[in-house]
Amino acid sequence: AEKAGIIKKSAPILVGPNVPHEVIREIAKEKEAEGYYTCEDILGIDHCKDNRDDNDAMILNGVKYIDYDVENSRVAASALKLLQMKNSNSLLFKRISEDHIMRGTSQRPNCRFEEIVKQSV
Repeated sequence: AEKAGIIKKSAPILVGPNVPHEVIREIAKEKEAEGYYTCEDILGIDHCKDNRDDNDAMILNGVKYIDYDVENSRVAASALKLLQMKNSNSLLFKRISEDHIMRGTSQRPNCRFEEIVKQSV
C-alpha cells in the first residue's frame, strides 16, 4: 500500500500484475484518481497473458522464476500508450509510433547482464 502514496487526484493509475489490486484500487478511489489501468487494459490480454511462455520464465530445480525484465517492459509500453491516449488532443505531445514503443521498451544496455570471469593472478 505504500506504493499508492504517489497516487494523485485526477491522474490515471497504471499498475503491473504483481500489486495488491484491491488495496491500490481502493486508495485510487479515495484519492479520486482519474482511472485505474492494468497492462491488459492498455496492451490487450494477448500481450499480458498470465500463462507466460518459456521466454518469460526460467525453471531452476523445478521452480519457475518470472523474468521481471519482460514484465517491466510491458509496464513501460503500457505507460507510453496510456500517455498517448490521455494526451491525444494536445498539440504539445508528440505521437510515438507503435514500432518506436516496442523497440524502445525492448532495448537493454550491453553491460546489464555482463558475466565477469575471475582470473587468477
